[in-house]
Amino acid sequence: MIALVTALVLAAPTTGLMVSEQIGKPTQPLATFLDPIDAELVAAKLEVRRLSAKCDGKRDCLVEAGRAAQLKTVVALTIAWGKRQTIDVEVIRIRDAVTLNQLTFTTAGKLTDSDRAKVRVVGAQLFEALSAEEKTTDVPRREPELVTNATPSTDAGLVLTTPPPSSRSKVPGWVLVGGGAATGVVAGVLTGVATSQRADVERDPNPLTRVQAQELANQANGGYTAALVCSVAAGALITAGIVWLVAE
Repeated sequence: MIALVTALVLAAPTTGLMVSEQIGKPTQPLATFLDPIDAELVAAKLEVRRLSAKCDGKRDCLVEAGRAAQLKTVVALTIAWGKRQTIDVEVIRIRDAVTLNQLTFTTAGKLTDSDRAKVRVVGAQLFEALSAEEKTTDVPRREPELVTNATPSTDAGLVLTTPPPSSRSKVPGWVLVGGGAATGVVAGVLTGVATSQRADVERDPNPLTRVQAQELANQANGGYTAALVCSVAAGALITAGIVWLVAE
């Protein structure tokens, strides 16, 4: 029985798991997300080998780490920290640095059951593809092609049901758009406060003294200026985010 279990473990397809990049200041230990993702990949019958290279989102570094570990694929995580965390899970094939599968979701503090289920689906697709490739290692095959809604086949090499390959993560783009939206809200609040102060100054009859009215008018002008600055910053952030998202 022990020998049988050992044989099954050794036969399980192996993938690497590593952190590609962290955006923002971490608010929790990495294990909060790394451990459950590892567990779901194992539940999908994969053997997982954790890699610790510091790559800062550079694809060639991720590929080199996987090649050094003699792996066929790595699962790379990009985490954008904040009140809610955006997590990008990308499956990269080592031999040609192609993205085989990609999953992005937002969570608050921990993975939900729905998040874990999505990760397990990605793991199951990777298991099937790796298993199919191992069965055909002695059979000549043509160079695989990645197509949307493709089905893994024994003569197509390592192919998953995935969207077209992405050259970089979209997480920074969403972070920029979110930051721009938040800055726009601040601009709106500042405008509202300044407008209220201006109305108090222009009220007739006005109970304020000349000094009080002048001070309130100065505060209103300062509020309008700050609101203008925030509006410009919001526009710049949102524009940068959209450019990041649509750029190849």
